Amino acid sequence: MVGARRSDGAQVNYEGTLNVIAACRFHGCKKLIYSSSPSTRFDGSDVDGLNEAQMPAIPQRSYLQEYAKTKAMGEVAVREACGDELMTVAIAPHQVQGRMGGRCECIRAGDARRGASLF
Repeated sequence: MVGARRSDGAQVNYEGTLNVIAACRFHGCKKLIYSSSPSTRFDGSDVDGLNEAQMPAIPQRSYLQEYAKTKAMGEVAVREACGDELMTVAIAPHQVQGRMGGRCECIRAGDARRGASLF
């Protein structure tokens, strides 16, 4: 999202996530995996060697980038949506690669269209 307008991140990463949550509920989806970003935990302090429990929690008071802020907003929305009707989880991979060097999300979507389980 380099060069994106300031509102683009919020529109995609937060409002888009709210739309996905609403669609999951409407269609009876039972599980949602949110692809977050490691940048949601960076606050400028040294995090080298920290485990997940030691990383800065979200939401933070401020973020180093607008992208990180809007991804964190989406992640918080996903966490708050978790319940008996919809199980949610947020992952924050550094990079996601799939078979044949393609991005994993695209490959998994293709698997889903063919009826393969995502879980």
